[in-house]
Amino acid sequence: MRPIIDDAVYLLTLQDDGRYHLEGSHLLADLSGIVPAPGDRVTLAIDEDVTSIFEVISRHFVRHLRLASGDEFSAWVLVAQEVDQLEADELLKAFGTLWKSAPRRPSNLPHMKTATRLKRE
Repeated sequence: MRPIIDDAVYLLTLQDDGRYHLEGSHLLADLSGIVPAPGDRVTLAIDEDVTSIFEVISRHFVRHLRLASGDEFSAWVLVAQEVDQLEADELLKAFGTLWKSAPRRPSNLPHMKTATRLKRE
């Protein structure tokens, strides 16, 4: 069977009981094809509230083989820890100021124009 390489990046947290919990996933395309590295942070903000910020502790390219069937599945997995809510609130305030100063389209934000130019070169 052909190998399957998932186009999602999975975000896991390590729980107190030693088990991993899947917090969510992001399409690799939504991350501009870049897998976050240790120290990077992933933030979810909905309207005026930050619901979570996770700091990446480690990243792993996981390759899972099933010998009996010949199936192969690979994906990027991030292990992260949640960041203090006060810091999350401050980040939202700063981002909100930037977002309100630009039209509502992300492509009009300064970093998006730079990223678009870099891809074309």
